[in-house]
Amino acid sequence: MELSSIVGGVILTNHLATIKFFTQIFLKSPPKDEIYAIDLAINILISKALIFCVYSLIALVCQILFCSNEINLTFEDKNKKTRDKIEYSFKQSVTKVFIRVYVKGNPKRLRNCKIELNLPVNVSVESLKPNKKLASTIKDKKTVIIDINELDLTKRKWADSFTLEMIILKSEENINSDIEVVYNPKIFIGGKRTNNIGWLGE
Repeated sequence: MELSSIVGGVILTNHLATIKFFTQIFLKSPPKDEIYAIDLAINILISKALIFCVYSLIALVCQILFCSNEINLTFEDKNKKTRDKIEYSFKQSVTKVFIRVYVKGNPKRLRNCKIELNLPVNVSVESLKPNKKLASTIKDKKTVIIDINELDLTKRKWADSFTLEMIILKSEENINSDIEVVYNPKIFIGGKRTNNIGWLGE
């Protein structure tokens, strides 16, 4: 019994000595010069982070305010003339629509942009020029999708334009309606989108 008490006391003493040793290591205050160096390093890291955040915010604001991203869709007649409203009349149930698409700005912001042309219910698209990737039809050929990403978006300051030609057929005698233009995405940061009116008449 006494032997076990002696052994237990020795083990406990050793454990207490070990705990005290590690406690002194972690709680011991470093010298003042080391504290100054640590504080200086932390302040430098915080300053760099703040400068980076401020710079990023200023760059974003400048891009939003001054970036000249632009998508301009213009309906034209067969003579390439434009006005506020272009009227396309059907002859033998067929008419041809010309649209000039002009795009300028930052390719990263323009890459996901699409233009949707919604035609009246009683008409359909017979053919499209140029290629099918750049302009395609959906919803039983009553909606045309113009995909800006299919243009050559390689330059930092970039501009391009093309003419879309559509041959449209009507299934009823009287057609009097506009071609609806919808831009996607709805919110276009740092730029403008404009178009005149394309009107399909009997």
